[in-house]
Amino acid sequence: MGLSYDKASLFLGALGCGVVKAAIWNNVQALGCEVVVTDELESYKPAAEAAGVEHQLCLSHWRKAVARRPKKIQGYEKEKELMREALKRLDPVARRTLRWLHRRFAKAPPPRKGERQSPAYGMRMLTLDILENWHRLTCYQKKHKPLRDNLGRRAKRDYAVPSTNNACENAIGRGAKIRHKAMRGYPPEADAPPSAPPCSSPASAECSPESPSRA
Repeated sequence: MGLSYDKASLFLGALGCGVVKAAIWNNVQALGCEVVVTDELESYKPAAEAAGVEHQLCLSHWRKAVARRPKKIQGYEKEKELMREALKRLDPVARRTLRWLHRRFAKAPPPRKGERQSPAYGMRMLTLDILENWHRLTCYQKKHKPLRDNLGRRAKRDYAVPSTNNACENAIGRGAKIRHKAMRGYPPEADAPPSAPPCSSPASAECSPESPSRA
């Protein structure tokens, strides 16, 4: 199960966390999902926990979001490079590197009222955010399910968890294009007479609003 950010998640986010939880829960129950793959919208995290499923954050969205945040922090270029490299690797060494970085900035004080945060505090919060979401960033790497059977044995996953929700977004994009063509009509062929209607081809007829296939 993948959930796209863009319009879909912005709409759910605007409606509130309760609506997001209901949407996740209904899909989990209907489809029997064990893992959901979403973008970084915060409302998805408590929704996945409430539904009792594992949660994989889309690495494509996450890396783009994290790449934007250091640009607002002055200095610490070497530390930023270590952080970017850790997010590419996402292995135990990368996690230790992030923990070391966080300990380095752990004593940076938060800004007082009316003040802007210091670069050190920005690095502190950024490394903390990555570490708190580590299990969501690496869920796709796990080979076993989180629960054990009655004998305490770990059950292996019989499916692969995607690291991004790109396939879901591509499917949404294809559906939108098909609907647009169905409502507006396919463009006429290059050799068709100017008076030929745009939906005169068999392919476009199948996609017309009156087509039984859309029922």
